Amino acid sequence: MVPVISALICAKFWAGLLAAAGALAGMGLSDALLARLETRESGVAPTAAHEKTRPPVVSKAAIVISSRARSLEARKFEATPTARAPG
Repeated sequence: MVPVISALICAKFWAGLLAAAGALAGMGLSDALLARLETRESGVAPTAAHEKTRPPVVSKAAIVISSRARSLEARKFEATPTARAPG
């Protein structure tokens, strides 16, 4: 019984892995084909079509570090005495 279940699980795993790889390859191929078609229609140079205009990806760790740095700067600013006008 166990070898049959193990074989079924293994077969399902490999089928899923192949399906995921096929989907990724298909998306890459369609992206390349669409870029080529859009380049022909717009008349843009082929090298410019490969440049993607996506915003930069920022990791959660970078966000946490920058927020901590901002809070430290705020604490330093609050801790410094303010200059008073003479009078």
